[in-house]
Amino acid sequence: MILPDLIKVATFWRRGIEKTAFVTRLDEYVEPRRKAHAVYRYTLEIEGKHYTRNFSTGLPEHQYISILVMLDRPYDFLLGSRQSSFWKVCQSNGISPFAPVWLVFALTIFLRALMDWLRLRKKRGAN
Repeated sequence: MILPDLIKVATFWRRGIEKTAFVTRLDEYVEPRRKAHAVYRYTLEIEGKHYTRNFSTGLPEHQYISILVMLDRPYDFLLGSRQSSFWKVCQSNGISPFAPVWLVFALTIFLRALMDWLRLRKKRGAN
């Protein structure tokens, strides 16, 4: 699910509104099994409303953090600020910083194979 995650991060990074959230408490910590990531379940207070979400990274309890939200979806948010780089927002939200690199690499291989196939098809049609 790399592509949908990257699209979501790109949308929030480009058009998101920066707000502050207060980290009320850590509700649950789930130990990682094998190579899976740990899961931290926090309750955040955003503009007087409480939201409980899972995060792949620990957050500072009883402190304010920056988040990016969309005006049409105030319940959906990502960790980050307007000054954060795209890579930092990816990393803060549990997406590997290498995911975009692998995606570009895979798309390049696919497009090259497609171009070779089209050239071969065109050459066969000319004969």
